[in-house]
Amino acid sequence: MAIHPYFERREESDGQLADEVDLAIRGGLEYASHVATRIGLSAVPAPDLNGKAILEIGPGLNLGCVLICHALGARVAVVDKYLVRWNEDYHPRFYAMLAEQAAARIPSGDFSAIAAIGADPDRLLELVECESSDVGSRTAFADGQFDATVSNAALEHIADVDGMLAELARVTRPEGVGIHQVDFRDHSHNDRPLDFLTIPDETYAEVFEASNGGGGNRVRAGELADRFRAQGFTVEEIESNLLADADYVESVRPQLLPRWRDLPLEELRRIGARLYVRKTEAISRDQRRLLSPTHDAGHCWIVSLPDLAHLGDCDRESRSPLVLLEDGAPLGPGHTLHDDIRELGSGRYSHWGPNLYFSTSDNSNPLANGRRYEIVNLDRDTTTRT
Repeated sequence: MAIHPYFERREESDGQLADEVDLAIRGGLEYASHVATRIGLSAVPAPDLNGKAILEIGPGLNLGCVLICHALGARVAVVDKYLVRWNEDYHPRFYAMLAEQAAARIPSGDFSAIAAIGADPDRLLELVECESSDVGSRTAFADGQFDATVSNAALEHIADVDGMLAELARVTRPEGVGIHQVDFRDHSHNDRPLDFLTIPDETYAEVFEASNGGGGNRVRAGELADRFRAQGFTVEEIESNLLADADYVESVRPQLLPRWRDLPLEELRRIGARLYVRKTEAISRDQRRLLSPTHDAGHCWIVSLPDLAHLGDCDRESRSPLVLLEDGAPLGPGHTLHDDIRELGSGRYSHWGPNLYFSTSDNSNPLANGRRYEIVNLDRDTTTRT
């Protein structure tokens, strides 16, 4: 059985183990408190999650965080493409110390089941429903199974972001919540967190695959929020908690790929944030078929939307709530200069006045590529097709 690379380079010490236990307790309490607060439960003196179901994406080396939620009453599950296998030199000691330390710090929790894990590893699978799979594909979890989904520094490592969000939408109950801490930085260069946005897409795709997603998928915070919305979630809050230096951002801006170069300074500076989302009712779909798009110039096509002209961008503001989908996946960025749509394409679009100016993801002809194009109105939760 292959050992996880972390354990090969880990310097064994009681101090390091204690740090990992402390991180799990604090992370688990943070999950529990956020979930309780967002679904209207008491979080004082400790969260009461009795009967609630929580799914963690990408738990990491141990399942400490969700086990804290379990001890506070929740039914818990995890999903990870690379679930860490049981390590006899690490996990028994970790879970024994976790049970001891958590019991001392959280008197209201029941940690007896965690204490038994070291002597009986199968007990772990009785406490936590585990699935080893790519969350971008369909999991074995039931529709609407979870009251909450949570993650910490995991979503940025997933290649199929839209597939992942569609699966989270499927397994989250109506009015269920998602609480996701996400890194939006280059994991290889902490001192230059946006340099990876300068690498051409084809080159970076190879880098991303070779590192199993370790460098980050380059999705920005605002884009991730739009993609959540496109899957039927309401984004209640984006809590920025790590910002890049403003002077550095402006110095690297000219080298960024065009789709990021013109983003606002505040958006580019945001390299760490927690997103709070809520699953709303499924987006209703208006079957009204739009007139076929007409070619404008270059990669740009136009669809007339006269009944939505009042929502379109104008000289005063970029206000349109429309998101353009290609076969169900959001394109973008939106609110793009029309010349950039014509010259660069690659999914850029703009809802300006009565017209939608757009390009396809690969700059192909939307009349001939066989794909479905939809406009989601996030203000009215309606979708129209083209």
